[in-house]
Amino acid sequence: MNKPLCVLARAVVALFFLSVAALAEHPSGWIVIEERGLRAEGPAAYRLLLSDLLAVARAEWPAVVAEIGVQRPRPVTVVLVPEDSAPWPLAAWIDAQAPAWAVGYAPPDTPFAAVFERRWPSAGSAAPARMAETMIHELAHVAIYQVGGSTSPKWFQEGVASLLSLRWRGWSGPYLGAAELDRVPPLGTLKTDLAYWAAHDEIGSALYLAVADFARWASAEHGEDVLRRVLARVAREPLHLAWYGETGERIAVSEARWRLAAQP
Repeated sequence: MNKPLCVLARAVVALFFLSVAALAEHPSGWIVIEERGLRAEGPAAYRLLLSDLLAVARAEWPAVVAEIGVQRPRPVTVVLVPEDSAPWPLAAWIDAQAPAWAVGYAPPDTPFAAVFERRWPSAGSAAPARMAETMIHELAHVAIYQVGGSTSPKWFQEGVASLLSLRWRGWSGPYLGAAELDRVPPLGTLKTDLAYWAAHDEIGSALYLAVADFARWASAEHGEDVLRRVLARVAREPLHLAWYGETGERIAVSEARWRLAAQP
């Protein structure tokens, strides 16, 4: 065997053993499905659901990264976290990071978009579709991380992610009425702590709908690409500067105009 072929053969053998070693890292009963730079991981018992989620992710990920403005998308992993996550290290780690009330979670600056299977029993036959919607939301967070947007306020990140998932559901907005909006505090006062959002049970989902509606209004008012233009800047400057630079008005002024537009 000549030298180039010998080197190639050794490389093939090395790749084989590396692949075997990588597979060996996954605990028994845990599967990984990978296709076109996307992967889905979870318990083998949920193989069909994982396949369905991966199919949705494969179809929607290009649109998500285009909306967010990711120039060179990095690999992303959808993780289905079961009710008992303890036997599986990745699921257990994500479970420990996420707030107890979350139906999905994307740990900051990671490639993981997680959906919690145990938190959807009340959805009945609609559960798979609701889980896919949640996955789109979490994929949007991963895309935001990939453009450096994790430094922006939580309310802004949630607004962009919620807008994308609501659009996937087919909702065009507005997402809440004036009475509900009156109960939502000024956006700039919404703290970054996840526990803060969980503690506001009296507002319920209105916080998420409100920030999504602001993102919807801003896209209509300042151009469909305004959110990705702002996200492109928040990696290097605060949100209020990025917003002013792309819209020509202070974000507080934009919020006031959005709230006024919601009045009957």
